Amino acid sequence: MQNKTKIIEKNVEIAIIGAGSAGLSARKIVAQKTSSYVVIDSGPLGTTCARVGCMPSKVFIQTAKDFYKRRFFSEEGILGADSLRVESQKIMSYVRQKRDRFVRSVLSGHESWKEEHLLMGRAHFKSPYTIEVFSSHFHTEITAKKIIIATGSSPFFPEKFLPFRKFFMDTNEFFEQEELPKKMIVWGLGVIGLELGLAAKMLGIECLGINRSRRLALVSDPELKSYLWEKISQKMPLLQGTIEKIETVKDKVEKIKVWVKQIDPTTSQELLQEYETEKILLAIGRTPNLTQLGLENLPLLKYRQSNTGSTSMIPLYDSSTMQCAGYEHLFIAGDSNGDKTILHEASDEGIIAGINATLTLGSVTKFKRKAPLSIVFTNPQLAYVGKKYEELEEEKIPFVIGKASFEGQGRSIVENEEEGKLHLYCALKTGQLLGAEIYGPQAEHLGHLFSWAIQDQKTVEELLLYPFYHPVIEEGARTALRHALSLLYPEKTSLELLQKEIAPLLS
Repeated sequence: MQNKTKIIEKNVEIAIIGAGSAGLSARKIVAQKTSSYVVIDSGPLGTTCARVGCMPSKVFIQTAKDFYKRRFFSEEGILGADSLRVESQKIMSYVRQKRDRFVRSVLSGHESWKEEHLLMGRAHFKSPYTIEVFSSHFHTEITAKKIIIATGSSPFFPEKFLPFRKFFMDTNEFFEQEELPKKMIVWGLGVIGLELGLAAKMLGIECLGINRSRRLALVSDPELKSYLWEKISQKMPLLQGTIEKIETVKDKVEKIKVWVKQIDPTTSQELLQEYETEKILLAIGRTPNLTQLGLENLPLLKYRQSNTGSTSMIPLYDSSTMQCAGYEHLFIAGDSNGDKTILHEASDEGIIAGINATLTLGSVTKFKRKAPLSIVFTNPQLAYVGKKYEELEEEKIPFVIGKASFEGQGRSIVENEEEGKLHLYCALKTGQLLGAEIYGPQAEHLGHLFSWAIQDQKTVEELLLYPFYHPVIEEGARTALRHALSLLYPEKTSLELLQKEIAPLLS
C-alpha cells in the first residue's frame, strides 16, 4: 500500500527558515511579540557552532595544545613526557562527547516552543509569501506576512573531485572520524583549515598545508602576512597552489596521489608536483544554503556572487536592517548572507531581523553594528579588530602603525610562547584607534580589549592613560601604543611622550 503525503495549509505572521544561531535569536525576539510564527528546519538540529563549528573545534584544539606542552616539560624539571602518546580514537570520541553536550544544551532550549512552532522539513519558496515545506510524511504550504531566511552554510566541494569523495573530509565531517589518518593534506588555510591543520600537526599527524595564496586566515597586513607564512611553515609544510588532479594508489593502506599546481617561491614559476596522502581535509570555503530554497520564485530579488568557488548567488541586503533588496517583508541573517560568518554576528543579525520582522510592513529600524572582531585559535592565536590594513588602504584613510613584537616580551618568555607581532592602526590626524591585526599569545583577549576601545572611539593617548600590569601580555599593547604615539608626535621628546601617559596625575 502506497503512503499518501498529507497536505497542510497554514497562515502565520512570521516564518523563520533555519534553526541555527541566527534563526534561534530571531525566534526569541519574534516570540515576545506574537505567537503566530513558525520555525522551519531540515535538521539535524543543534546549530553549526555547537555541532560542527566553534565548540568541537575548540575541544580538539585544546587537546592538541595540552599534548604539545610536553615539549617543555623536561626543561622545566617535569620528567616522563617522552612516554606520552596519542590515541586518536579516544581523542575523537572525547571531542564528540563534549560536542554532544553543547548540542544538548542548545536543544534543551527548544522544549518550550518546538511542539507548537517547529516544523521539520525542507523549505522551498513557491511565491514571495508562500513557503512549501517537504518531508517524507507531509507537504505543508505556509503563507507568511514576514519571512526571515537563516539557512546557514555548508562546506564547498569542487565537483570534479566527486569520484574521490571518500578520500575527503570536509569541516562538517572532520569530527565524525573514528580516528585520524597518519598523513593528510589540509586544502585551504583560512580560519578553519589553519586551526584544524595546526592542531592535527601538534598531535603528531603528518600534515601538508595547501593554499591558493600566501595569505593565511584573514591577515591583510603585508608585514604580518610574510611573518605568519614564515612562522606557520616552521610548524607545518606549506605550499602556495591548488590541487589539480587525484589518482588512487593500490597499497596495503588505501591512499591517493595528489598533483598540486604550486608557485615556486624562488622563481614564481608554476610547477606540477606530486604528493601522496591518506586523506584531504577540505577547507576551501563555505557556501550559503540557498540553492534549494527556490529563490528563483522571488523575481524582484537582487544578488551578488558568492565569494567561494560555487556558482550560488546571495541576495543583496541592508546590514543595518537585514532587509533584502526588492522585498520589504523579507530578511536574511547569519551565514546565509555570506558576510560575517561568526556566531556573535549571526546572533546579532537574528535579533535585528527578528525586531524588524515584528514591525509594521514598510517600517524598519536601522541598527549600528558592533566593532568587527575575529579570532583564530591557532597557537599562538590570531585576532583582527576594527578595520584591517587592506580596508584602510582601499578607503585611503591616512594612518600610522604602532608595532610590538612578542619575541623577547616578558610574559611570552614565561609562557614559552615567544612568537608574534602586534600592529595597531591609528588615524593620523586624531590618533583614534581604527583597527588591529594581531598574531601572538592570548590574542583573543587583546582582540577584545582593542575592539571595545574602537567601539568607544578611543585615541592612543586615552588608552595609554589606563594601567598596564607587569608582567602581562597587555604590556605588548602598551608598547604598540607608545610606538604609535611617537609616530603621531614625531617632534616630541621621549620625556614629553611619557608625560602624556600620566597627564591626569600631573593635574
